[in-house]
Amino acid sequence: MVSGILFAILTGLSWVVSGAVVGLAEKRGCGTDRQQLIGNAFKLLLTLAVLGAGVALRPGAPAFALRSDTVSFLWMVLCGFLNYWAIVCMGRAMRDGPNGVVWTIVQSGFVFPFALGVALDNTPFTAANAAGTACVLAGVAFCGKAKGTTARRAARSETRQGFWPGGWKAAAFAGFALCGITQCAQCLAAMGPAETRPTALLRILFEMTGAFAAIVPHRLWLWRRNRGNDAPRDPDLGAKYRYLMKICAVQAAIYFISGFWWLYNALDRLGDAGLIAVANPLMLASSLVGFTIYCALALRERPAPVQIIGTAFALAGIALVAASAAAS
Repeated sequence: MVSGILFAILTGLSWVVSGAVVGLAEKRGCGTDRQQLIGNAFKLLLTLAVLGAGVALRPGAPAFALRSDTVSFLWMVLCGFLNYWAIVCMGRAMRDGPNGVVWTIVQSGFVFPFALGVALDNTPFTAANAAGTACVLAGVAFCGKAKGTTARRAARSETRQGFWPGGWKAAAFAGFALCGITQCAQCLAAMGPAETRPTALLRILFEMTGAFAAIVPHRLWLWRRNRGNDAPRDPDLGAKYRYLMKICAVQAAIYFISGFWWLYNALDRLGDAGLIAVANPLMLASSLVGFTIYCALALRERPAPVQIIGTAFALAGIALVAASAAAS
């Protein structure tokens, strides 16, 4: 159980890199859709290379076993499909809103798998759990009151065309819902029978399959839309792709390490201990703290009072939920 907790914390810290890369892609005008295309391509190639080498060099090793039940496969494909759209929504929100606030709202979607755990009788519903969930939702509500800076709104005014009604807050709350459903799918895949449960490598591979099921039609739609508008070619497109190649390579490596050694080990070990509901709160808490520090030091974002209050509520709720689950 202790190793599962440690792996969950490390996983949450690795998410900070993913969030930072999405924000940087939007800051440079590269777009989250391009960042996801390149980033997921790196992840897919890296996973296939390691899986192929493992099967060839260490046949029969548990880490490279080619086993999976159909249900786990489908849950992981759905996870990858929805995660792509969750990140696209988060990127759109980060384009016009404060990154720290957006991150807190989106990642608070962990209340969805918690509710799922209660529904499946994997997690007991207690007064502490109820209070923790209420605190997280209160934190999301407070963060939703934050405003994008005047400078950012002015700088992004030309990019608002085609942005859905509601601005960055609508995008952030859409990401919140999609993130929660994505985590539910991930948890359900981890609850399959141990003898047929896919390995970490296969789960990453299945997730990438779902991601490209979303990426390909989306990119095709964007290409047709831009061609139909006779939009001039971006003169900086080559530089943007070179920049994305650099940051996405780093993010893909960290993502792979997290998935291969930390994430699914955390889900499996805590799930086997009957503490699957603790996994996402731990990941979320470490990612919120890590991303808040990143925004303050790297982005020089001064947190507004509502953001501080919202993050404090979210962390308090996470602590209540995790403590209640551990005690039971």
